[in-house]
Amino acid sequence: MKVSIITPVFNSEAFLDKYFHSLLNQTHSNLEIICVDDGSTDGSLSKLYEYRKKYPGLIKVLRQDHEGVSQARNKALDEMSGDCYCFLDSDDWLSDNAIGLAVQQLQKEDIDASLFTLNYIYPQSPDKNYTLPKKYDQLFSSSKMFSDTLDWSVSATGVYKSEFRELSYASSAKATSFDDEFQTRRMVLKMKNFKINDGVYFYRQNESSVTNELSIASLGKFKLQYKTKGLLQKRGIYEEHALKFERQSLMIFGSFFKRFYLKKHELTKNESSFIEKSIHSYKHFINRKVLFQNIKQLNNQERTMYLFLFLPFAVQKMIMKWASAKQKL
Repeated sequence: MKVSIITPVFNSEAFLDKYFHSLLNQTHSNLEIICVDDGSTDGSLSKLYEYRKKYPGLIKVLRQDHEGVSQARNKALDEMSGDCYCFLDSDDWLSDNAIGLAVQQLQKEDIDASLFTLNYIYPQSPDKNYTLPKKYDQLFSSSKMFSDTLDWSVSATGVYKSEFRELSYASSAKATSFDDEFQTRRMVLKMKNFKINDGVYFYRQNESSVTNELSIASLGKFKLQYKTKGLLQKRGIYEEHALKFERQSLMIFGSFFKRFYLKKHELTKNESSFIEKSIHSYKHFINRKVLFQNIKQLNNQERTMYLFLFLPFAVQKMIMKWASAKQKL
């Protein structure tokens, strides 16, 4: 079984040796590695060409002019010749047995994807490194997998059968990691069964990424929730996932609200005003009825945040200003 490894590359020169080392040492050798340089301004493209020259039958190098990660993936999906495929970021790496274990599962089991065990790597704070618990040893369904993507308690990284490559990613250059999350959820709903293998995906964390910073771009998290709820409603499965979805929406609100008042001073006046309006709008998106009907299932933090929702926005701002000022002391 041939596996196509698909990797967008942008200014990743410092990480490519580790990336290629992990792939060249896989126990499963029937691979093709497709790297799409997205207009890198460092030495990434030169390094890709070096590896292609050394391994001409194994590595393909494509180029595009800074069109974004999603478009790079789509371009590689069009070029792939494998029976299945795997997305691997250029600053991440795999355990030597990861592809082999995934292929074994795909050949033996009636599954659409074999997922890796995810290991979060924090280069600046190694004490924060952790491995996502392996929740299932048995086969699990699309519905269960989708539910776990709502809080990402299960990783969606793994090896997928090639017939699902038609579920392309958002092609806009402005597409973000949040758009990728939505497309992954959409893809999961198209599949039937999954299984997790013991191969490890080492996921390097960038603590200054859009998902961790405070900016207008980080509002994509709200957009992700809007789109996910629309997908649930369109598929007629919102009720099935309502509680977990709304709990997650509630905590996203609380986390973002707190972060806003801790870092508001770093924003321009226009940015601050826009983000504040977006938070206020998102507050009313949360389904309070679902949360109230299941209040006993909420933990203490969630209950506190639920009650916080009912306060006037002006009072919420006063509380957050007080809390952020106290935290700075």
